[in-house]
Amino acid sequence: MSIINPITASENPPLSPQADRFLRLREMLWRVGLSRSSVYRLMKAGDFPKQIKLTKNTAVWSENAIIAWMNQQKLHNDNDSSPMADQGEK
Repeated sequence: MSIINPITASENPPLSPQADRFLRLREMLWRVGLSRSSVYRLMKAGDFPKQIKLTKNTAVWSENAIIAWMNQQKLHNDNDSSPMADQGEK
């Protein structure tokens, strides 16, 4: 005899491909390509997603927040690398 879970699908939806997940420090650093000290300096300045404290000794970052930050950096770079930006406007 099997036990049926009383939780309905609407209360516990399956994770979608866009579902957020937590990244530990090592994986987050690998993804963004920055050093630990650079990340913490940017966080302090408000220029990097804040960490999420899960426990006293465990901090993580939102994967969606990191991806959004990376996309923002790409857009910023694309705007700064226009031919006019390199030559200066005259």
